[in-house]
Amino acid sequence: MKKDPAIRKSRVEALILKEVSEIIFSEIKDPRVQGTIVSRVEVSDNMRRATVYIVPQKDVERHIEGLKSAAGFVRAILKKRISMRILPTISFEIDDKYTVLKEEKDEKL
Repeated sequence: MKKDPAIRKSRVEALILKEVSEIIFSEIKDPRVQGTIVSRVEVSDNMRRATVYIVPQKDVERHIEGLKSAAGFVRAILKKRISMRILPTISFEIDDKYTVLKEEKDEKL
């Protein structure tokens, strides 16, 4: 019986979301990264790349700069925590879906 690759992909996304959130909260000491919320993770179909979408609290540029500099550190810790033959390369992006919803909510108020 063959396993559905979409199920595996969603499980990997959930696992990376949980672990990256924990790493940002407890392991990274960079003040540029403090207060970052991980909203979702998207893994490519071949499981080689993972895009972590974040919602920064204040200065967007500082958050992205801090996370991009810590991406190697995050991947190294993930490698210790997650047992996968090939761990995806991690990249960080601003979650546009969240910011659009927040702007719409602010306009209504």
